Amino acid sequence: MAAVRAAAPDRLSVEDGAIRITGFLREAEKAAVYAALPAPAAAHVREQVAAYEAEHAHEAAPAELGQTFVVPRLMAQMQGELVFADTDRLNVRDQIRRAIGRG
Repeated sequence: MAAVRAAAPDRLSVEDGAIRITGFLREAEKAAVYAALPAPAAAHVREQVAAYEAEHAHEAAPAELGQTFVVPRLMAQMQGELVFADTDRLNVRDQIRRAIGRG
């Protein structure tokens, strides 16, 4: 049971030989838990995981459900060009100091 506990210590607990699911497991964590258990116990835990996910799906953030999404980068127009808005590029005062040798 130590391997089960170690697979996802913040998302499941093991008490008196019973596994209690308290959060959404990532695929790698599920695989580690199932591999650490005998086949009949792994099948039972699979059912528990599926029931937990079905019951709590409406509460979960997309990242908890394993969904990926793209976050756009902020862009800025500088001297007629569209560039990524990195702090190094937007800190014009430091750029001027470096250019004249005072920074």
